[in-house]
Amino acid sequence: MTAKEKAQDLIFNFMSNESEYDSNDMIDISNSIKFSIIAVNQIIEEIIEIDFQMFEGGLMEKNLKYWQEVKNELENYDT
Repeated sequence: MTAKEKAQDLIFNFMSNESEYDSNDMIDISNSIKFSIIAVNQIIEEIIEIDFQMFEGGLMEKNLKYWQEVKNELENYDT
């Protein structure tokens, strides 16, 4: 799954209405993006902590880069 696809998946999972959105759902989309960014920030923090604690840095860089890309997609999501 690409970072963009994962960002969209997260947004749709946080939306109260799971059907496809339209222009009337802008508030739900905005909140879903905010909630998704919070979740991704938690994942990024955990990856950094695990990498530092267990692997002396660097081995989880690919995962960290992916989640940072997902966060970037969320922050720049075109509604």
